[in-house]
Amino acid sequence: MQEGVLGQFTEVGVYQQDQLEVTLDAATYNLVAGERYFFNYKLRNEEGESPSSDITEIALADYPSAPLAPVKDNTLSSFTSIHLNWNVVSDT
Repeated sequence: MQEGVLGQFTEVGVYQQDQLEVTLDAATYNLVAGERYFFNYKLRNEEGESPSSDITEIALADYPSAPLAPVKDNTLSSFTSIHLNWNVVSDT
């Protein structure tokens, strides 16, 4: 166990040998935005199991809010073009 990390790790799945990418779905594993999670992995084949990898810490955040609908700027728009304005989504 890495220094400063307490608790037990929970296995989140066994993956087929032909999969090159693993996606961890927050809803499936009840992960919560605002919490920190620690991950490590082991590899297993017909020869046995590897030692655990170093631990990686990941903090989850909520998705940013959706921007408001764009608004046509009549003063800058013309017969051949439309100028739109919208609010930038704040970075969370």
